[in-house]
Amino acid sequence: TPPGADLALPNSDGGTGDMTGNPPADMTAAQPTYTSVFVLGDTNRTTLVGSSTGEVRTYTNDGQRAPAFMSKVVQAAGKPIVGVWQGDLSWYSYPSYNATIIVPEDKQIFYKLGNGTMQSQTTTQTLHGLWVGAWNSGLVSVSTMDQNMTYAVYAVGDAGLLVTGAIGRLQSATWKETLLGTAPRPTLRAVGGLNRITSYDIDGCLGVDMGMGPGAPSCPNGLSWVVGDSSSIWQFEGMWRQIASTQLPAGRSFLGVTADPYSAYAWTAGSAGAYATRDNVGPNTWTGNGVSGLSMPFAGRQIRAMCAFNTGDVWAVGDLGTIYRYAYDLGSATNAWMAVNVGKDLSKVDLMAVHCLPNNNGPARVTIVGTNRTLLAGEADGGGNYSTWQAAADVP
Repeated sequence: TPPGADLALPNSDGGTGDMTGNPPADMTAAQPTYTSVFVLGDTNRTTLVGSSTGEVRTYTNDGQRAPAFMSKVVQAAGKPIVGVWQGDLSWYSYPSYNATIIVPEDKQIFYKLGNGTMQSQTTTQTLHGLWVGAWNSGLVSVSTMDQNMTYAVYAVGDAGLLVTGAIGRLQSATWKETLLGTAPRPTLRAVGGLNRITSYDIDGCLGVDMGMGPGAPSCPNGLSWVVGDSSSIWQFEGMWRQIASTQLPAGRSFLGVTADPYSAYAWTAGSAGAYATRDNVGPNTWTGNGVSGLSMPFAGRQIRAMCAFNTGDVWAVGDLGTIYRYAYDLGSATNAWMAVNVGKDLSKVDLMAVHCLPNNNGPARVTIVGTNRTLLAGEADGGGNYSTWQAAADVP
């Protein structure tokens, strides 16, 4: 969702992927599904895990040992946590402060700014996904003298709902709801974007003429993307615009979306192996496996979440232990999607969320969570390979 899971969830004995809305069999306090994950870029690689029981669990994972359980807090009892984020927000010459954003599969957003108390923002529809500016970093820093600059928070949900939050230097947050599309609006499942999305970037996008003629978008390559049911994709390019393309798989649900943090290359995937990707040239370059002859990289498996380090290192996870990595393939001498073997039997585990942490205070790390309290962490070696994976031990 980034890490946000579609919680039309599978069964714990292997992913049904039936999109019926039925909860998995293991949604109990004793054996919860882990539904979202975020890893801070601190020395301990503090790992926040959202669960199907409404808990946010904290692990430490410094790479020297398996992820170690530290604590848990019930944030929204009985409501799966579909998005969690934490980081230090800072402005040039202004004091920084820590912020926490938590989104349950419910009609509310929880947020804590600085030393304040946890607050909540009510929404009109149930939410399914979260994205916060600079998702891939535990420390968010912007060098600007603009005291009015705010960090962007996006949450998406039912009936085309997009909630945009703006977090400012005075430990304040404002929220706005937008409905994407026309009735009947599809459910929106996930949202993602570039490495940093702030009002500074958005205002620049709105104000810069790219010389493409009257009516052209200000930033046709886009800053952020929203995906959902009915093969729907929206792109922010100074305004939110739905992508119209005959190159997309019809009638599918896109459940995960990610982008290269520093360009407008992006990827999305979802039900029954639906897949689409775009390069960073213009707004209408999405192509997918809805056209005869285009690839089905995930063997028809349902993909639930994606994350990216860059254009040559992208991860996708889903049902029945599915893990794929888009990277350089020696066999084909080009980039390709390849199945990843983590050395563990995941055939009865459905993977719900994945987080890519770049090499902040240690090697790059991929963290994956799913049913049966699955928490896996893999670190890149000197050659960029992920040959060693650690699993968290059972926790209270």
